[in-house]
Amino acid sequence: MEEVRKDISSDHFLQGLTIGLLLGAGIFWLVSNSENKDKVLKKITGFFEGFPASSPDQSHQVSLSPKRRFIKQGKEL
Repeated sequence: MEEVRKDISSDHFLQGLTIGLLLGAGIFWLVSNSENKDKVLKKITGFFEGFPASSPDQSHQVSLSPKRRFIKQGKEL
């Protein structure tokens, strides 16, 4: 039973690794063959900007501009 569980977990790892490599290769191909590389990179990075930070203490916060940070703390500029 232990060996079956190890096989399943390694299969999931390999599937995740394969999907990640394919996505990375696809994005690399898209950027390298695009005439407007800057626009493509901005769209890709813009997609990931909305995700929360990876650190656990800041995972619920979204980065704010300095002005919004002061307003959030109850201070006005």
